[in-house]
Amino acid sequence: MSAAARLRRVERRKRLAVDIRGALNIVGTLTKYLSLGTLLPAGVALGYGETPWPFLVAGAIAGAVGWGLERATLGDETIGAREGFLVVALIWLVAAGIAALPYVLAGEAQLDNPVDAYFEGMSGFTTTGATVLTDNEALSRSLLLWRQLTQWLGGIGIIVLALAVLPRLRVGGRQLLEAELPGPEIETLSTRIRDTARRIWLLYVGLTIVLAGILWLYAATGVDDEMTGFDAVAHALTTIPTGGFSTRFRSIQEFGAATQWTFVVFMILGGINFALLYRALVRRHGRALLRDEELRLYVGVLAVGALVLGAQLMAEDIASGEAAVRQAVFQAVAVTTTTGYSNTDYAIWPPLALMTVIGLMFMGASAGSTSGSVKIVRHLLLGKIL
Repeated sequence: MSAAARLRRVERRKRLAVDIRGALNIVGTLTKYLSLGTLLPAGVALGYGETPWPFLVAGAIAGAVGWGLERATLGDETIGAREGFLVVALIWLVAAGIAALPYVLAGEAQLDNPVDAYFEGMSGFTTTGATVLTDNEALSRSLLLWRQLTQWLGGIGIIVLALAVLPRLRVGGRQLLEAELPGPEIETLSTRIRDTARRIWLLYVGLTIVLAGILWLYAATGVDDEMTGFDAVAHALTTIPTGGFSTRFRSIQEFGAATQWTFVVFMILGGINFALLYRALVRRHGRALLRDEELRLYVGVLAVGALVLGAQLMAEDIASGEAAVRQAVFQAVAVTTTTGYSNTDYAIWPPLALMTVIGLMFMGASAGSTSGSVKIVRHLLLGKIL
C-alpha cells in the first residue's frame, strides 16, 4: 500500500472515530447538575413532615459520580455529531438511574426492587408514562412530586435544559440540540443555540406555571372539590411534557369537567411545535399558526378522532351530551399527544372506538413538541411522497 493510501486510511479513521473521552466529560457535567433536581422533593418532604434523606443521599451520590467523571475526563471538550448522539444516549440511561435512587433509598414497597425503580425512572424521564405501581396514592408526597418532576425535566429534553444554563456547552451545542430535537430545522427560532434553548425553556416553564395557576385557582375557589394545591402543581408538571403521570389511581377521572377541559387545552399546546408556539404566543405572529401545514393536519386528526369516538359513545349509549363530547375529545387528545391521561374506562368502549384509539396512538403530535410516537410531520411528508 502506498504512503498516500495509508495516509488517506488514517484520515478516514479519524473522521469516523468517536471522542469517547469528550462525550463522557459532558455526561459527567450533566449528571452533576441533574443531581440538583433532588433538592425540590427534599424541600417538599420537609414541608410535609417526611424524611428528606432519600433525596439528599441520591443527590449526593449522583453529584459525586458526575463530578468524578467530569474531572477524570478533562481535556478537549469539542464534540461532533457522533459524540452528540453518544452523549444523548448515555445521559438518558444515567438520568433513569438518578430517578431510581430515591425510590430504592426510601424503601417504598412498590419500588424496592432496583429493576422496578429503574423502570419507573426511565418511564418518567422519557415521558413514556408506563408504570409498575399498583397504588400510586400510597406514595409519600415527596416521592409523588419526584415522580412528576422526572417527567417535567425529561419533557423538553435534558440536553435542551443544559444548553440553556451551561455556557460551556455552546461548543458542540448544535450537534447536541439536533440529536435531541428531531424535527424542523432549529434555525427557525435563533441562529444562536443557547438563545434557542433558553426560549424553548422560557415557553415550557411559562406554560407550566400558567396551568398550575389555573388548577390551583380551581382548588382555591371550589370549582373542583377534588383538586388540591399539590395536585395542581403535580399535574402541571406532567401535562405540558405530555407525560401522563398522575397523583391519583384513576388518573383524571376524579376531577371535574372544567378541570378536564383545561387539561385538553394544555395537552394540545404541549403537542404543538414549540418553535411555532413561541412565535405565535411570545412574538405574536399568529399567522404562523394558520400557515403551518403540520398544525392544520394535527388539528384535523384530533377533530376526526373526537368525532368518531363521540359518535360511537352516543350510538352505544355509553355516554350522552356534554359527557360524551368531553370523554371523546379528552381521549382523542390524550392518546394522540401520547400524554396517556384517562377520564373514563375506555376498555369498555365498542370495537370501532378502540380501533380509533389505537390508530391515534400511531399518529403522535407535532415534531419539535414534547409528544412521542411517529409525529404528524412524518405522516404529512409520507402522504406527499405517495
